[in-house]
Amino acid sequence: MNCCICNKVINPGEQYIIDVHGNRAHAHHCIEVCPVCERMIGEVSSYGKIVYPDGRYICGNCYMNNNPVIDKKLLEQAFFNAKHLLQEKGYNFPKITIHLASKDEFIQLGCHNETLGLTTSRISIGKETHQIQILYGLPILLSTGIIAHELLHSWLNRNGLRPEPVICEGLCELGAALVYKRVNTPFGKFLFRKLERNMLFIYSEGFKMMKNILETDGWEATREYVKNNSKNHNRILFAK
Repeated sequence: MNCCICNKVINPGEQYIIDVHGNRAHAHHCIEVCPVCERMIGEVSSYGKIVYPDGRYICGNCYMNNNPVIDKKLLEQAFFNAKHLLQEKGYNFPKITIHLASKDEFIQLGCHNETLGLTTSRISIGKETHQIQILYGLPILLSTGIIAHELLHSWLNRNGLRPEPVICEGLCELGAALVYKRVNTPFGKFLFRKLERNMLFIYSEGFKMMKNILETDGWEATREYVKNNSKNHNRILFAK
């Protein structure tokens, strides 16, 4: 077998690293991994990488084969698809504007480096505005999942719901999961599995918890669970 970085043979007994896609590389190489698909970056394994102006990069395979969202047309397509899937499940949304953002813009807003999307809602008597921003240049399937996640944040905001953080993020991850499962592709299955192993507890454990409720009782019961959790959580907050 050959190393995907240098394309030289990995001899018997030599240490090597293997990624989730089965690519192998000598252990002594300085290895970069695509932050989207977790593929080791090399000319053989990933067709190199694409570096964006804000310093982020994705592998060449994601860029060439997974339709990165870098213009308004693809963004609107992803937004339409995410919104349509959630409306099918009984969610209604107000007018929402959506924009592509850079990593630098998110940092200026006080977001952490791993932020992929952000929802901002301003609600007053007789007026409400909702805005979603997502990182540019991510594959359209991932972008659609991120938008679905953020749409459910806007739904929570519009309805004045403040459930526990683990319930809040778990519900929103159900939106992303709905997108990834619907396409039934290897990349969709990969993104779905990433939801379950997110390093941040409130995302991975929240997703597993809400997924169990959804699979047992359905979408309407899931919404009612979130609403009841919000009422109880608010009582605790106000009691402090």
